[in-house]
Amino acid sequence: MLTPIRHPKPEPRRESFDARDSVVRELRPSRTARTVPVVSDAEVVGQLRGGMHAAATTLFDRHARHVERLLFSLLGPEPEAEDLLHEVFLRAIEGVAHLEEPSKLRSWLTGITVHTAREHIRKRVRRRWLSFVAELPEPPPPPPRVATEEVTEATRCTFEVLRGMSADDRVVFSLRFIETMEMAEIAVACDVSVSTAKRRLKDAERHFLARARRFPALHPWIEEGGRWAGE
Repeated sequence: MLTPIRHPKPEPRRESFDARDSVVRELRPSRTARTVPVVSDAEVVGQLRGGMHAAATTLFDRHARHVERLLFSLLGPEPEAEDLLHEVFLRAIEGVAHLEEPSKLRSWLTGITVHTAREHIRKRVRRRWLSFVAELPEPPPPPPRVATEEVTEATRCTFEVLRGMSADDRVVFSLRFIETMEMAEIAVACDVSVSTAKRRLKDAERHFLARARRFPALHPWIEEGGRWAGE
């Protein structure tokens, strides 16, 4: 007699605000990538160093989505996002001669993106302080896919909390809990040791929690079985 095949029941979705199901992931921007020739990153770097103009297009087509998503994770809805995206690639093209390991192009671009975003955060805070006027939150762009009102509001509040944090805290928190990067990757992106990255993350979590509790929309994501439940 044949034994019937039993399909495992899907596990119920967890409603928590952790690295895997952060509400912010619901509103990440999406970009339809164009077809590009199959060449390695190391070859692209070699072409850029050799002055091939087409290599810049290949670089952008291949990595723009990653950089754009990372900028959104670090800055949230940002009216200057397109300018910052191009700034990252301009810096990469101008500095490609200094890339020691061409095969690690993506990781190198991540570091440039983090540096560019941190610089932008600090400039924005400085402009706000000089004008003595609190910066108004930018209206979020239309979401790339359908999100519930609950998720949309929680996402808006999350970025509102992040805007009140220091550049270093905001960057390391976003890389860990929005981009779900490993600590070793974060350390490389921020150009610090792993121990320093861990210390910054611990401080960032404390600062985020202290501010997030002021927003009722974030309470369910914090309290219901999440990473910080009961803290």
